[in-house]
Amino acid sequence: MMELSSQEQQLISLYKGLKFASNPTCAECKKKTPSLRRPVGAWVVGKRFLQNNPRVLFVGKVSRGEDGVLCDDFFYPFDYARKNLWDWTGAHFWNYTRDIVGKVFKDDSIENIAITNMVKCNDSDGNDNTCEFTKGQCIANLGVIREEIRCIKPTHVVFYTARDYDEYIRNKVFDKGSFHIKRDTKVRNGNQRMPWMEAEATVMGQPVNILRTWHPERKDKDDFTLAVSNWLKGIPIDDMSAIAEDGAERMFTGTSLAE
Repeated sequence: MMELSSQEQQLISLYKGLKFASNPTCAECKKKTPSLRRPVGAWVVGKRFLQNNPRVLFVGKVSRGEDGVLCDDFFYPFDYARKNLWDWTGAHFWNYTRDIVGKVFKDDSIENIAITNMVKCNDSDGNDNTCEFTKGQCIANLGVIREEIRCIKPTHVVFYTARDYDEYIRNKVFDKGSFHIKRDTKVRNGNQRMPWMEAEATVMGQPVNILRTWHPERKDKDDFTLAVSNWLKGIPIDDMSAIAEDGAERMFTGTSLAE
């Protein structure tokens, strides 16, 4: 097994402290949904993550399967993601994210970024079937994603969640009262309109730039990766325009809060 980054080691300590198998929050979840698999932690925090500007954390909806190394009552998939997922061309999540990383850093190494999920336990290998009770227990009550962000220390967080987790992103993940929406609109993705919300918030007082958009699955790759990578670089999206909820087209420009 390869050597873990310092923040991956910190995350293992975090997960051990949460005691997934015995804490009452997880016990209630398992009782309501007996088919829930065991929790899977963050996929990776790269070894160059802390040295990069921006420091980018990508966040998916719910973890899949039980991949990685079983440690006490959870899996940590750091080595598994590096060896088995990052170069997987058949999965849009990984393939599109790798393309975005290459556009931003001129090097598509997984060591440049961090990846995790909103919810740690799942009962489906396909669509996200996570019920609101499980979302609330994991995100709001146990606060795993909030603690991960505190530990990872990103300057930019990209949520691949569409609108499915907006209530939690706005009110349960960041410092209370710090979430401020800068733009809530849509941008072109092929022949479709892609939900696009930019915001800023703080984690333990430290500023974070936030983008919430679609999950990459079945999206136009060129449009998707260009839009996200340009936002991360703080530059306009070439040959694309934002489509406001009222239907009016406005040119989109990237913004940057945290350095």
